Amino acid sequence: MAGVEGNTTTQIAFGSQTISVLDLEDRQRCEARRGAFPCVNVARMHLINCRHRICYDCLSEKIEQNVQNNNAPRCPLAYCSNLISRFEVRTLACRCTHLKELCAKAEQLTTDPCNEMTANKEEIIVESYIYGREATNKRIIIPKLCIIADLINAVLQMQRLARNRTTSSIAIFVRHEMEKGLYKYERLVAKEFGKKTVKDMNWGDPTHVVVDIDNHLHRHNKK
Repeated sequence: MAGVEGNTTTQIAFGSQTISVLDLEDRQRCEARRGAFPCVNVARMHLINCRHRICYDCLSEKIEQNVQNNNAPRCPLAYCSNLISRFEVRTLACRCTHLKELCAKAEQLTTDPCNEMTANKEEIIVESYIYGREATNKRIIIPKLCIIADLINAVLQMQRLARNRTTSSIAIFVRHEMEKGLYKYERLVAKEFGKKTVKDMNWGDPTHVVVDIDNHLHRHNKK
C-alpha cells in the first residue's frame, strides 16, 4: 500500500523475481570460457538455475547461436545444459538495447512458462534501481491512477535505503531511451507534479526509475 487519499487506495504489486545482475564493483570474472583462452570480461549476471557467472558478451553470443539453430537458449558453458529462462532473456534485452530484436526471437524459443506478474491495461510495470548499482534492479506493478508522490515513495521503500537518508537528499529520475542506446533522464520532484498521476505522464511500459543517492545524475543534468 503506497498511499491513501480520501476513499481511494493505491495498491502496488511486487514482482515475483528480481533481476540477478552483479555489481561491477564485485569484479568477478566471467566463467563461460576457460582454459588457454578464458574470457577476461567481468561477469554481469548469475544465471538463476545453474548460478554460473556470465558476461553479456558470452551470453548474447550463445543466444545468437541458439536462435540461428532454432534451439532454446542455454547456458554458454560447454558442459552445462541449463536452459536460459524467459526472465533472463528479458534482462539481457533490458541491459543491452541493441540486442532487443535478438532477445525477442530467443524469448519465443524459451520453454519455461511466463509466470511473472503482468500488468493489465490499467497498470504499468516500473523497474527501479540505484544509479551505478545495477544489482539493485527491482520490478513492481503500479496502477496508472497512482499519483507521482506515491510512485516515488513506493520505489524508495522497495530499494530499502538507509534510514538516515531523507527524500530531500535523494534525486529521482525517469530514464527515457533515446537513439543508439543513449538515455535521457527526467528528474521527478513530487511537489512539482502535485496530483498528477502516472497515466498523465504518458511514460513507456516498462518505465525505468533511477534513484540517485550520490547526486551523480543530478550534477550531470545541471551541466
